[in-house]
Amino acid sequence: MKKAQTFNLRLHMKHILLLITTLITMNHSAFGHLPEKSEAPAGIEAPGPGIVLIQDTELTGPALHGLAQLKESLEERHITLHHGEAPNAGAADYYLLAGLKEGNGPASVNLKVLNIRVADDPEALVIQRSEYKGKPALILCGSDEVGLMYACLDVSQRISWADPQEDPFKYVSDVQEAPFMKERAISMY
Repeated sequence: MKKAQTFNLRLHMKHILLLITTLITMNHSAFGHLPEKSEAPAGIEAPGPGIVLIQDTELTGPALHGLAQLKESLEERHITLHHGEAPNAGAADYYLLAGLKEGNGPASVNLKVLNIRVADDPEALVIQRSEYKGKPALILCGSDEVGLMYACLDVSQRISWADPQEDPFKYVSDVQEAPFMKERAISMY
């Protein structure tokens, strides 16, 4: 009895391996093209070279958290996010410039060129639509790392409001704000 069960188990394993091998080698013809992570779903134009994020190099903690959330929101829409300068000036479809008010990063420099001021208050932020290298750009700037984090989280949330077929930045508007109160919330236990 054990010999017959072992033989049947081996036969089933051979069939399963044959099926897996067949599926892998048939070039997806039976199921159509299976999209890769960076491809857009069917019916949506692929984003091309994608979005290039150019950020200040010295960012830490809260700012990096906000940028990670922003990247995740874009990846959920199958949009590629590249870091740093694009290989050539026309390679990006869109630019995100992220940084702090102080310094000479691209976000700060471009806001100065546009004559847009980030408030001196802690956690102040600016979200500004613009152009960079002849392409659409979104400038995210904070008076400090927490302000930049809030700018990124705001944009990330607004990306989620757009339908997959729409421009992911459709609901992103220009913002200049600082907290009215020093404490954002009070919790009593």
